[in-house]
Amino acid sequence: IDSIKCSRLKLVLDTYHFGLDPAVVERLPELASRIALVQLGDARRPPQGEQDRCRLGDGEIPLPEIVRRLTRGGYDGFYELELLGEEIESFDYAELLKVSKDSFEQLVTN
Repeated sequence: IDSIKCSRLKLVLDTYHFGLDPAVVERLPELASRIALVQLGDARRPPQGEQDRCRLGDGEIPLPEIVRRLTRGGYDGFYELELLGEEIESFDYAELLKVSKDSFEQLVTN
């Protein structure tokens, strides 16, 4: 990003794809100012081909730590939830929205 020298160019952090990488999580405070959007997704195991996410908080991705590190680094941008995959599709949609909203609020208020 620095080499392109464009102040409008930012990153999108997808926790589903990068949240299990300790090197990425460790660097989040220094990267926070370069992130425009955080896509929150959780998984029980690292991505392998077909995207198979689970509800926020049900997986292995350290979402509370990720949000804390981003906040510590000054991130105050938008979050979006990415809910897709076989397990996600098995839930009642209204219930999935409620659980997701509650999980998100818990992440950003702690």
